Amino acid sequence: MVPFLIVAAIVIVTVIIENSRLTVSKYRVTCRSLPREFRGFRILQLSDLHGRRFGKDHEKLLDKIRPLHPDIIFITGDLIDRKERRANQKIELVKKLLKIAPVYISLGNHEVDSRSKAQPVLDEMARMGAHVLINGKERLYRGYSEIDIYGLALPSYFYRNDDGSYDNLPPVTRAEVEELCGKNDENVFSILLAHSPIPFEEYEKWGADLIFSGHMHGGIIRIPFTEKGLLSPERVFFPQFTYGIYRKFGAYMIVSRGLGKFRLFNPAEIVLVSLK
Repeated sequence: MVPFLIVAAIVIVTVIIENSRLTVSKYRVTCRSLPREFRGFRILQLSDLHGRRFGKDHEKLLDKIRPLHPDIIFITGDLIDRKERRANQKIELVKKLLKIAPVYISLGNHEVDSRSKAQPVLDEMARMGAHVLINGKERLYRGYSEIDIYGLALPSYFYRNDDGSYDNLPPVTRAEVEELCGKNDENVFSILLAHSPIPFEEYEKWGADLIFSGHMHGGIIRIPFTEKGLLSPERVFFPQFTYGIYRKFGAYMIVSRGLGKFRLFNPAEIVLVSLK
């Protein structure tokens, strides 16, 4: 009985520590088609905050972000949880992020599922100056160069069925990405904020040069001494994309482990990408 209690205590302490840690992952991505003026551009990505809070008014999170001096901040979905009762407190977080750098927000499955709750909050964020991209595009200028930033909001049926199951979900195709976001301008370097990383190949076919995704929560539980995550939100074991950098022909995809939800050997993550 005593050994069991010791093991149980170790597991509980490990879970508490893992779910309180906040890490920063730094990447350098070399894109041949990147315009000259955007070399050295620093992109900070936040994803999948859900109902999680990092200290009072998220000051622990903000204290991690400020010294990183990003040029831009991307929030790639599930900032607002469908079950969240205090969604308005996310407005204050975005207000403080806007004092650090311009903020671009795309939708995840939770915002899509709960649009009546999420939309008034997103509207207020837009009024404050955040760029809320719902199947839309904005062009960003730096010197004489320009890049396009797209925000993809996939319909709910790509994430789960009406009965809450995950069997036989339809695949996302290039044509559907084009129908939602419009035709990609192949003459302009394009960044796609797309919550789910699963259709990476279709994003690349559509024309994205660089994709920022989340959704997978790092696989929830990371398998120690491996690069594998255990489970996806679609209840698929050992999913292909869980976190880090992936490459498909000329496109790169950054997948964040995210900030919220239960996790083990998989601390919450802020992502900082420097473009080359």
